[in-house]
Amino acid sequence: MCICLASDGVWDMWTFEEAMERLVRLGEKGAEAQRVGVNDFFELSRRKGAEAFGESADNLTGVVVYVQRGSGAAAGQAGTGQMSDEEDLGV
Repeated sequence: MCICLASDGVWDMWTFEEAMERLVRLGEKGAEAQRVGVNDFFELSRRKGAEAFGESADNLTGVVVYVQRGSGAAAGQAGTGQMSDEEDLGV
């Protein structure tokens, strides 16, 4: 799963479909390839913004997170210990 949170300046450069086509494909690769690919995506966004808007280009900020199914907290493996009612209520 790929989560992309980006400012409006990034979305001025890409349609949702274009961005997801690039970013989701990276989710199938290893962590280093994802890091490089996401950096390339945002660098290309910056260049496209500079070409389109010149010095007035701004708000080109974003974060991409890849969540692997079946691992860690996403799969409920973290914090699986049970709490008593008293612990849950802070008693």
